[in-house]
Amino acid sequence: MSLIHLQDIRIDVKERTLFTIEQLSIHQGDKIGLVGPNGSGKTSLLSIIAGSVEPSIGTVVRRSAVSIIPQLKPRLSNKSGGEISQTVIEEVFAEGPDILLADEPTTHLDTGNVEQLEQTLKQWSGTFIIISHDRTFLDALCTQIWEIENESV
Repeated sequence: MSLIHLQDIRIDVKERTLFTIEQLSIHQGDKIGLVGPNGSGKTSLLSIIAGSVEPSIGTVVRRSAVSIIPQLKPRLSNKSGGEISQTVIEEVFAEGPDILLADEPTTHLDTGNVEQLEQTLKQWSGTFIIISHDRTFLDALCTQIWEIENESV
């Protein structure tokens, strides 16, 4: 049984269709990388999976709790971008999510923290979907790659 199932999805922004999905399922233990050009709808897809945005058309069935590491992280006092990213990542893992959605989680992280995040994700038994333009990072972690191309996933 899938943890999340998307059926006959379409996402429109203004009068433009970002993408359509005929059918897509996320199962326990899936390690998914999400790629596509900037503006193709990667963040919108994560938002639909998380339930913070509804699709223009279609059905989403969620059977598990989801936590998000957002691309744009809140500014916390005098911390650097890397320190803020690391804090947000640690807080999300502390929640113990069934499904982790990460939008460019390596942004602002130095090499050591990227390697630490990679090791944490390799050892983690949960399900995740990661948006990243870093193919080396995705190839090290993911068992499948979803690509948004020509308005479809």
